[in-house]
Amino acid sequence: MDKQRIKNIIAEQVKARTFQMITLLAVFFGLAAVALGIQHIVNQRRVLRDAKSTARRIAIEQARIITARLEKLTPVAEQIAADLSSGALKPENAPAKLKRALEETPDLFEVGLAYLPFAKSPSVRLFSPHASRNGTGINEFQLEQHYDYTTHAWFKDGIAAGGPHWGEPYLGGGTKTLVVGYTVPFYRKDDPKTPIGVVRTNLSLDQIHRIISSLGLGETGYAFLLSRKGVYLSDPVEDYMREQRTILEVARQHDDEGRKRLGDKVLAGQSGEEEGRSGVTGQTTWMFTEPVPISGWSLGTVFMKNEMLLEPHILRRSLTRIVCCSMIFLLLLSVLWFRAHEDTDRSLWHTVVAASVISLAGISVMWWMTLHYPDRNGEVGVHIYGNANLQKFLAANSKSLANPGPPQQVKTGIFIRTMRFGTSNDVLLTGTMWQRYDSKLQEFTPGFIIPNAETLEVKETYRTNQDDRNVVGWDFKATLREPFEGAIKYPFDRAMVRVRIAPKGFYKDIVLVPDLESYQLLVPTSLPGTDKSLALPGWSLISTYFIYSPVDAGSKFGLGTALEQSKSQELGFTIIAQRNFLDPFVSSVLPIIVVASLLFGMLIVGSKQSDKIAATGFKATDVLRASVSLLFPVLVAQVNLRSKIGSSTIIYIEYFYFVLYTAILGVSTNALLFTLKGHGFSNYRDNIIPKLIFWPSLLGAFFGLTLIFLY
Repeated sequence: MDKQRIKNIIAEQVKARTFQMITLLAVFFGLAAVALGIQHIVNQRRVLRDAKSTARRIAIEQARIITARLEKLTPVAEQIAADLSSGALKPENAPAKLKRALEETPDLFEVGLAYLPFAKSPSVRLFSPHASRNGTGINEFQLEQHYDYTTHAWFKDGIAAGGPHWGEPYLGGGTKTLVVGYTVPFYRKDDPKTPIGVVRTNLSLDQIHRIISSLGLGETGYAFLLSRKGVYLSDPVEDYMREQRTILEVARQHDDEGRKRLGDKVLAGQSGEEEGRSGVTGQTTWMFTEPVPISGWSLGTVFMKNEMLLEPHILRRSLTRIVCCSMIFLLLLSVLWFRAHEDTDRSLWHTVVAASVISLAGISVMWWMTLHYPDRNGEVGVHIYGNANLQKFLAANSKSLANPGPPQQVKTGIFIRTMRFGTSNDVLLTGTMWQRYDSKLQEFTPGFIIPNAETLEVKETYRTNQDDRNVVGWDFKATLREPFEGAIKYPFDRAMVRVRIAPKGFYKDIVLVPDLESYQLLVPTSLPGTDKSLALPGWSLISTYFIYSPVDAGSKFGLGTALEQSKSQELGFTIIAQRNFLDPFVSSVLPIIVVASLLFGMLIVGSKQSDKIAATGFKATDVLRASVSLLFPVLVAQVNLRSKIGSSTIIYIEYFYFVLYTAILGVSTNALLFTLKGHGFSNYRDNIIPKLIFWPSLLGAFFGLTLIFLY
């Protein structure tokens, strides 16, 4: 009796110490989760603050660039107006002066002057010589022969302003082109206070759009330009310019409160900073506006918010550490809450259910984080997302040994119309490729090859000449062989499809460059170069971009070192696609869940209690037969999965099958031991231990695999 009492006392002491230890561990991991959470929030806020500061600095710098370019244009009109006012320039000599000004200032589209009625001469009502660009030449004309300019806002506002004045955009009556103008009044020599006309210099909105598009805003940003009244002068959505829409109208259309607040600040001539939604990509954005003082306009810059925060893998790992600590805390808390140390069936089953739910929640959170914070593409090369970094790259890489001067550029564009994944490593593409090059380039034969294409069909569809540049286009159909390195994370993998583009022939002084001007927007997430209606079942397109990748063929092809150096960087067009989770979940994950549930059902019916045997008819041989029946479809599912993915390594989801094989063998072995042996592990309290550990061990193994592959 004394020995039994001592044993009971020792057991109680062990339970008390265990309870205390579990309590301390729960407190430790709870505090760790809180500390990691605070650290995560602090890091996020710091990165957010730094990213906003960088974005604001870029906006200010780009506004200065626009100001500097406009400052080079305003003296043209001011000098002509001064010459007219002083008498140094006679009206009859004005056309030649206007033409020369246009020739010397490439950014200008149109230059002209316009007199008030009868101000030039009592016998001449209107006089308005103009010069404008027309294709590759300059067209001189008299504006009064096209319409009565005195009734138009640009003239009336220019006279009423009484000084230099930037107007609002309008459709030029003489050129039939959308323009925005800068007007300066001029006077008689003997009356410097009463204007007799205005000199105007016009920028076409197309030219403004090219200037704004050339701004170097990095991979994640684009710019827009607004007039003092909030009218779009430039934006990737070209309809805003064509329809002369205001930022407030667009804000109302998209129900975008951030854009509306930004518009109010633009109208007030203030700097602005707001969150909004891109009208191009639909993503959450940061929008900044900065006044351009010389014109009263506002330059806007837009940055994709998620692209400027922490790197996804850093963010995901930070959250994963919080999740792991939280799971351990909740698991220990459930042990305390349900008093598992009391060792009753009720307390043990409650604890097991809690542990299983926690593991399942951990797996689900890991999957969610992987889908929402996927790794960014690590493709080696120089991404081209604007003219600024393209020219920087060319300056550093495009000189050949044979010719130290810059090589001839052949602008090359691509447009993907259809895309389909064939077998495990095959990608089928159809689309259009084109090349624009100087018509004086005699030694170049237009054409292209795709070096990584297994088959390529090309058909020329058009050939034309525009502004002394030849343009040739082809429709193509190609089958590419692509190694999908990310398949190991299936079903959370991404496909990176590279279309390598090379000239059709060997040229020492020719370099293919992306035809950036042919694309509305080059932000990768806006999918430049792809048909917006492109359907890719089971996948979603994430981004597209041009890239120069290093190429080391290991051969000079018998043509010397100059060629080798000039071809060391190869133009490519990359398409990133994310696999949709639903399809693989239904085909690969759902069968695992069903088989595991059936296994647990077979395990739970095992009993030596007569009433349960009578109810279930439990026999070990039945469990063995059922296990074999379950093993066969699991094997078939894994074989089909490997044939579909085509990976040379064991992928993430396959390890779930291996765990399931182990569970099938474990359930079968347990059934035999439980039937054949009258004591031991499997016979303790009517086989309760295998029943209790089934789901926690299975889901715990799944969570461990998820942590290893997706961390």
